[in-house]
Amino acid sequence: CLRNQFENIAWIEESGLDADALFRELDALMESGKEESRAVLKAKTFALICEKSRIALDKDDIFQDKIFQGVKWGSFIAKQRNVWEAQIREKFLKEEVLKLSAAGDSGSYTAYSDFGHTSPNSKLLLEIGFSGLLDRVNAAAKQDGLSAKQKDFYLSCRIALEGAICFIKRLAAQTEKINKENATALHHIAEGAPQNTYEAMQLLIVYFFLHENVQATRVRT
Repeated sequence: CLRNQFENIAWIEESGLDADALFRELDALMESGKEESRAVLKAKTFALICEKSRIALDKDDIFQDKIFQGVKWGSFIAKQRNVWEAQIREKFLKEEVLKLSAAGDSGSYTAYSDFGHTSPNSKLLLEIGFSGLLDRVNAAAKQDGLSAKQKDFYLSCRIALEGAICFIKRLAAQTEKINKENATALHHIAEGAPQNTYEAMQLLIVYFFLHENVQATRVRT
């Protein structure tokens, strides 16, 4: 049933690393990237998941999207983000957090950080696809006079887009075994813009799950 698509997922073991191995790679990435900007380090984390995490197929569905993003109530990126949030609170917001915590204890105030609400340019994505976005980023990165922050921004965009494209290609290769038409659609959106409504829908589904299940998932306690 539809519910089982998301609660009893059969991850393909040979398609990638298990959770423990991925967390070890994430820890190593965090350690080796201490001197890098957080934009670049986060992009590398996203790409690591796209390139090495296990994937799954829905044999009874005409769309594919599943990539293992972490433990049941969290994600690899959420673990990284929690570390950074704690550092920011300690350095800049210690007194404010204590006041808000006291207000929350009284029931007068409740809040949490929100990383999941964004406004993607879906029209542009459908017009040029991930590969078109990558071309635009590479062209922009060649401009003269870029600041260090701008260079990091374009580098992080390139890393993230290359990761997304890698995931789609991996998904296409696995899908070849069960649905040739779906695999063809995935190959097309990995290489360029969607060519029909079916491919457009597959592209949007992939984007949504990469954003919602990989990038934006919170760790719940």
